[in-house]
Amino acid sequence: MQGALPADPDQTMVLFTTEPGSASADTLRLLASWTAPTSTRDVASSQAPSSG
Repeated sequence: MQGALPADPDQTMVLFTTEPGSASADTLRLLASWTAPTSTRDVASSQAPSSG
């Protein structure tokens, strides 16, 4: 699924889905884990407001 965002037409959002329980679902879950925080400290720092 792909579509322009009404609030910012220069941006596009793409959504990928898979069949539950499929090899593709397992692979997509693995890919998502690569960006997941590895500790609670990482979670807290990623949610803290930036000072920049």
